[in-house]
Amino acid sequence: MRPLALLLLILLIAPASQARELDRVIRPMLIELDTEPPSWLFGTIHLPDPRVTRLHPDVEQAFDRADAVFTEVPMDSGSTMQMARESVRSDGRTLLDVLPDSTWKRLDERLRGIHPLLGAKLLLPMKTWAVYGGMLLFESQMHYPEARPLDWQLYDKATVAGKSVGGLEEVGEQIRIFEHFSESEQQQMLLALLDEMERFDRRNESITEFMVQWYLSGDYSRFEELLASMPMAADAELREELEQRLVYDRNARFAKRIADIIHENPGKSLFFAVGAGHLGGERSIQAWLEQEGIGTRP
Repeated sequence: MRPLALLLLILLIAPASQARELDRVIRPMLIELDTEPPSWLFGTIHLPDPRVTRLHPDVEQAFDRADAVFTEVPMDSGSTMQMARESVRSDGRTLLDVLPDSTWKRLDERLRGIHPLLGAKLLLPMKTWAVYGGMLLFESQMHYPEARPLDWQLYDKATVAGKSVGGLEEVGEQIRIFEHFSESEQQQMLLALLDEMERFDRRNESITEFMVQWYLSGDYSRFEELLASMPMAADAELREELEQRLVYDRNARFAKRIADIIHENPGKSLFFAVGAGHLGGERSIQAWLEQEGIGTRP
């Protein structure tokens, strides 16, 4: 599981109206970098829905041309096992011990609404931030239990094709972002997400389907406008810190590492797959890459 990728998708659920019923990617979130040979930045969504994982021909072509593929974190078995280990509590308490009764009941009801066999008791050993990070994946994963999310499929596909693979950050770096926040702050984040999911329920809409439709439309340009409405926390100070740590600090870090990788691999085409939320706004990865001397091509 890659919690940060799911969290960044929350940034995209604010608008009340959105095109519906798309069954394929209309405009891929693919940006060609101004390098020679060309390299690409591709916006992903951490869901296994086949409408998402079926690559647009432009993306397929860029991927095939690339000599190496980099996802946000390495999607190998070691990294997956590390994330699983770090998502489990080690303080002798369970999720039931730390969550208020009202939050526990809302979480349990939400999970059982996704599938009768789900329930909060299945998440007893997990840390609160890990539950928060995984909530948006549960529904889609129940519909496609044998499928892996898009970024994971890209990593596997590159490995099978004999391409070099890697990550732009380590799993430990992602985990430290969450571990920075107190249990109380993590619970605020979870409550904000539950509130937003219930608002979608009242409109008879699926938050997961909303995100899929947004992704298929290919509109990442409104990121900062949507960021202002993201349901991360009610507390303004916590919200600001979350935005900085989850989005903007990582955009700068990703851009610096992308630039370094490009400079260290002259003569190679590279394919960088990151969460789509990192591609929009004035503080996007592309904006930071411009400062590193790497522009984009129309």
